[in-house]
Amino acid sequence: MAIPPILCVNYRFSGAVQVYRLLDGTSLDPIGNPIAVGLEVVPASPQEQSPLHNKVIQFKGELYVKHAGEIYRFNSGTDNWDLVQTLTSHDIQHAQAQALHVSTINGVEKLFVFYQLSSSASARFYETTDGSSWTQTDGGTWNGFNIYHRPVFYDGRMFVPVWTGGSGMGAIVNLNDKTMAFPGGTMPNGSRQRNRPLCVFEDRLLLLTSNTSTGRYELWEWTLGISFQLLQVLTTGSPATISELDDTAPELFTDGTGLFALYPALNGGAQREWFMVELTSTGGEGTTFTETDRSGAVLPASWKANGLMTGSLNQVETFLDDETDPLNPTVYIFRLSTAGSGGTRNVWQFNGNAALLSRGDFCPAGANFSLGMPKMGGGERIWSSGDLDIQIESLQTTPTGTRINYTVYGDAGTDDKIVKFFYAAGNDFPDTQCTLVAASATGNASNVVGNQIEDVDADDGVTTYTVVWDVVTDGFAAGERAQLKGQISP
Repeated sequence: MAIPPILCVNYRFSGAVQVYRLLDGTSLDPIGNPIAVGLEVVPASPQEQSPLHNKVIQFKGELYVKHAGEIYRFNSGTDNWDLVQTLTSHDIQHAQAQALHVSTINGVEKLFVFYQLSSSASARFYETTDGSSWTQTDGGTWNGFNIYHRPVFYDGRMFVPVWTGGSGMGAIVNLNDKTMAFPGGTMPNGSRQRNRPLCVFEDRLLLLTSNTSTGRYELWEWTLGISFQLLQVLTTGSPATISELDDTAPELFTDGTGLFALYPALNGGAQREWFMVELTSTGGEGTTFTETDRSGAVLPASWKANGLMTGSLNQVETFLDDETDPLNPTVYIFRLSTAGSGGTRNVWQFNGNAALLSRGDFCPAGANFSLGMPKMGGGERIWSSGDLDIQIESLQTTPTGTRINYTVYGDAGTDDKIVKFFYAAGNDFPDTQCTLVAASATGNASNVVGNQIEDVDADDGVTTYTVVWDVVTDGFAAGERAQLKGQISP
C-alpha cells in the first residue's frame, strides 16, 4: 500500500522540535531545521501524549505548525521555521490546548486556533487569512475540559468531545461569533474522553462512548440540534471491566460508503481483543443501526486472540485520504502497538467490510510525535515540496448558481493546471464532482471544459479565480447546506 506523505511534528519535552513528513507510514523525513521553541509540560502518563494537538498544516501553499504557545511558518528560502504569532496567556498543558485548523468563518476561509487562557476559564481565538496578520478574540468559557479526541465540523460549527471528569456532553464552538456551548444532559462515565470519537455519516453526527457501569460501548446521536441522545448499545463482544475500558481509544469512522466502530472488548472469556462492527441504517436522525460483526473478515490475527496489550494503552486512530482520489477515499488505521513514550504505531489500510486490513510497516519508534488526523479529508495534512495547493476563498450567490472564488499555489508562470470541485449534501465529505456552468471561469486563461477548469496558472495566490457551480443541476435548493472542496492537478 502507498500511504501519502502525512505531515507530523514530534512531541518533544526536551530539546528542539522537528516537523516531518511521514513517508509511506515508515520513516520520518525532516522538513527544515529544528525549531527552538518553549517546551510542553510532561503529561501525567504516556497515553496522554496526545496526537491530537499542535499539528502542522498547509494553508494557502505554506506550512504552519503550533507548538506550545507559538505558531511558526516554514521559510523554504532559509529552511527555518519563522515565528508568526505568539499565543498570549496560553495554557501550556497540552490536553487543554487545541491545534491549527482551516475552516470557513463568516464566509471566508481562515486558519485558526483556540485554547484556554492560563489565567482563567475563558477561551481565546486567533484567526488569519494570510498567515501574517492574526486577529485575537476572547470567547466563551472553556469550562476546564480536556480534549482527548479529534473535533469534527458539522452544521457550520466545531464539535469537540471533551472530558470533565468522566461525564459531560462535549463542547460546541461557534466559529462565527467565537462562543462556546455545553449541551445539557450527562453521558455515562466513559472514564476518559478519549473514549468518545465523533463521526459524521449520512449527514448524521454520531459519537461512540464506553459505559464503565455496563462495560459496553454505546452509540449516541446529535438530535434536533439540541443535545446528544443515546441511540443504541453495541452488543458485539462481551462486557469489559472499567480497567479494560480506561484509557483505551476506540474509533468510529467512515470510508465514504459504510460506518464502522472499532473497539476492544472481551471475546466471551478472559481474552481481550479488537472488534469491528459495521453499522447500517435505512433511516435518518433517530433511526437505530443494524450491527454486523466484521471482525472475522477484516481484522488480522494480531488483532484477535488476546491481541491487546497488557494494561490500558490500546489506541487506534484513522486518517482519511480523500486528496489522492476524492472519488475513492482511503482510510488508514494507526494503532499504538507498544506502550510508553518510546512506543510505536503500526499502520494498516482499511479495504472495506469483506477484506483483511493490509499491513504496513511500523511507524518510527516514539509515541511522542503527533500525526495530523482529520476525520473528514486529509488534503491539508498531505504535503511534498513543490506540491500544488488550492484554497476556496469565498462563495457568492449568482442568478446561475454559486460563484466559487479560489486561489492556487505551487507553480507560477504556466497556464497548464486543472482544477475540479467536489461536493456533498449536508455534512458528509465531498465525493461527487460539481457541475460547472459553461464559460463561467475567470482568471488568466482559465476556462471550463466539461466539469473542470483548465489552463490554470498556480500563481501563488496572485490571481483570485472564479467559476460558477450549477447548484440547481446538482440538486440543491435555496438554504440547503453542502460541503465543498477543490482539487488542483498538473
